[in-house]
Amino acid sequence: MRNQVRLLALIVGLFSGCYSYFFGAVAFAAGPEKIAYFDRAIWPQTIDSNAVFNTASRYEIYHFALAFNALDREDADSIAEFTGIENTNLESLARWSELTEQRLVAAYNASCADECNQVDSTADILTAMQPQYAKLDARYDAWKVQSLAFHQRYLYEQVRLAVLFPRISSEILSFNDSEISGFEFNDLEFALSFDDGPSLDKTTEKVTETLNNHDLSAVFFLLGERLELHGRDNIKQLYDQQCVASHGYIHKAHPRLEDWKNSVDKTAALLDKNFQLNGTSTPFRPPYGQRNEDMLSYLSTAHGSKNILWNIDSQDWNRSISAQDEASRVITLMLLWRKGFILFHDLYDKNLYVINQLSDVANVTDAYFSDCSRYAPKISLD
Repeated sequence: MRNQVRLLALIVGLFSGCYSYFFGAVAFAAGPEKIAYFDRAIWPQTIDSNAVFNTASRYEIYHFALAFNALDREDADSIAEFTGIENTNLESLARWSELTEQRLVAAYNASCADECNQVDSTADILTAMQPQYAKLDARYDAWKVQSLAFHQRYLYEQVRLAVLFPRISSEILSFNDSEISGFEFNDLEFALSFDDGPSLDKTTEKVTETLNNHDLSAVFFLLGERLELHGRDNIKQLYDQQCVASHGYIHKAHPRLEDWKNSVDKTAALLDKNFQLNGTSTPFRPPYGQRNEDMLSYLSTAHGSKNILWNIDSQDWNRSISAQDEASRVITLMLLWRKGFILFHDLYDKNLYVINQLSDVANVTDAYFSDCSRYAPKISLD
């Protein structure tokens, strides 16, 4: 354990002086200035089987558990210093911490199968993994440094969202059990989703074509105003074999919109009209994940709709990360959580590369992507 603490201290020191080496700075209103990513190619083993996937999974879980357990999550001053946020909600952080502890334990145990003993806590994970970790040879040195840095930064992303909830709501926590985030899935079950379309160029078309070429489907959360700008011509063909849902009429935080009900109603009507849904309800995803309990109640009673969030954020909007960086981030988070709804936006060509990479992983492991029809109406020209 002493060696683990020393190693984490080294990474924290590295972080304080060398953020820009690993993470590109970017300004974005709904997220932190820097996000976690690193090059998965430095992991020495090619993920070409379940065994390698599970091994890589355990080591990423170990690194996150190391960062998670090193942070004093009950001390307001420590959390304020870690996040840079003064007004922190420690109750929300405690709730997130409890859920995260459970999820890490479940993920580790799922990765073990018959290869290692089951554990009951993240402390057990550290104890179980430390002897194996200490035996890793020099080929793993670069991965150790960059992966630890990744998980320290990813922990910051998560804790930041948790201490802001529910003052600023997000995907980090649910208001009730009716919301879907992806943590409810089975082990190795994933779902794809794309927000903010349809694009006004050819990007959505290229995304849906790439998905169909891999026999994959995704839920597309459409903006009403973009749907109107696109027009009805060929709209069903654009989303053939994919699923459609609502992202509201405009991309603004709906709790701050006086007419948020109109945004919900108008977009539902546009979806019904453009895709001939015949009144079939469509799920909703609020911009930035920001919503409140009144909104959830209205979605349920007025539209019979569920709220769908996400638990794996590709951060594809960040211009400083390449397609390779994005794919590495998503795959690393798939290894960490081993289940989830993955968030993309059909506005960026680099997602075509990421789709190809994810399909490759699914082709050689038991990881799979659920058909989108489980969550939203599927469009078919047949």
